[in-house]
Amino acid sequence: MASIVKRTFVLVVCRIMNFGVIILSPIFLVRIFDITAYGQYREFVLYYFLLSGILIFSIQVNPIYFISKYPDKEKQSITHTALLLFIVSILGCGGIYLAKNLILSKTSFDFILPMILYVFFYINMEYYESYYLGKKRTDQVLYFSATRAIIRLGAILVVASITRSVMAVIWTIVAVEAVKCLFVLVATRKLLIPRVDIPFLKEQLRYIIPLGSSTAITRVNSDVAKLVVSAFLGTTALAIYSIGNYQVPMIQVVRSSIMDVLFPEMTQANESDRINLWKKATIALCFMIFPVFVIFFRFADTVIVTLFTEKYISAVPIFRIYLSLMLLQCFDMASPLRAMNKNKYFVAGDIIHFIINIALIFALFRFIGILAPPIAYISGMLSFTLFLAYKVIVLYNISVKQIVKWRGIMMILLACTVSSPILFADVISSLHPVINAIVFSSTYLAVYLFIVTKFKIEEINMILSKFMNKVR
Repeated sequence: MASIVKRTFVLVVCRIMNFGVIILSPIFLVRIFDITAYGQYREFVLYYFLLSGILIFSIQVNPIYFISKYPDKEKQSITHTALLLFIVSILGCGGIYLAKNLILSKTSFDFILPMILYVFFYINMEYYESYYLGKKRTDQVLYFSATRAIIRLGAILVVASITRSVMAVIWTIVAVEAVKCLFVLVATRKLLIPRVDIPFLKEQLRYIIPLGSSTAITRVNSDVAKLVVSAFLGTTALAIYSIGNYQVPMIQVVRSSIMDVLFPEMTQANESDRINLWKKATIALCFMIFPVFVIFFRFADTVIVTLFTEKYISAVPIFRIYLSLMLLQCFDMASPLRAMNKNKYFVAGDIIHFIINIALIFALFRFIGILAPPIAYISGMLSFTLFLAYKVIVLYNISVKQIVKWRGIMMILLACTVSSPILFADVISSLHPVINAIVFSSTYLAVYLFIVTKFKIEEINMILSKFMNKVR
């Protein structure tokens, strides 16, 4: 367990660094571009993110599973992954070109060519992190992903500052992905072999197809709201909406780091140890995320205005609604099913999510406008989580009482609640809003940590002990 905590700590630091670098991009761009130009930039990001996310089909993550399960077949794993990524990239780029008139009818400017090139370079060779996660080498993931994020941010900001051109920034993003593609090809060339192991490839496909189907539906689910906002309300509304839901990756930083480190261990463990590891991870997520949710919900207006200027103050209600995802995603019901290679249930769960999401968007849009998409998405995600929880209970033959460590979660929730009045003490302070947020949030976290450690929760004590050792 100590090794898992150490690797998780490294990966969390890595992805927090990446997120810190990535979030600087909109913070600067909203000040370089006016709200309409920034909306156009977000329009390009929306389409390339949606299309590349669907096309990549979770192919790139399968090495985490197969390298940990079959360490003697890592060359076959990587070769097959590279081949599949190349095939889907070619098919995807051709599909985008054929659908260009449809895409252009819904967008405010023509970005078809750079989008095709971006999709090609992004998808190809996008297995470097998964390869090293499968080998439990989080240090390599740290070096690669941090360098990639810093180069991308630096290039975007330099070009945006000099040119003030959205298209120049778009071409810069394409160039950065092309460099990434070339680097990974050179760095992993010895892993690529000139033959295909058909039986092993079939096993990989049996893993990839249900997981990829789920991922594709999830991508549509998360971005359909932006498509509706862009199509019906325009690029200015899209800029507001994009800022409103920009905090969502924050939970993914911690959650994906913990689960990516834990997943190879879960794959190799028996069912009893697997569910125990997962329950420990859930406690760790709740411990770290619950207090962060409370702080950001309380100071949402300060966060938006400080980071993105007063122009985006109308994004605050959207921001607060999407924050509830932080709570839901602490309960990662997918990993226990993935570890059993029961990815088919994700498809059913995502279809349920998609139906609820679409139905509520169109049912509520005429009444509450831009607030309909976040409410619809949260409702769908809740249904998805409950469906997967039911499948975990059935497949692992456990009860609702056994699915998580309820006592630990209640203690964390109690500590958050008891500490929360501190966050409202700023009403009697005359300090700057940002200073208020920092001072009272820090005090809140100190009191929260003091209270939660008194409950002597094993997982929390281990995390804090490891953190203090790193500090020393």
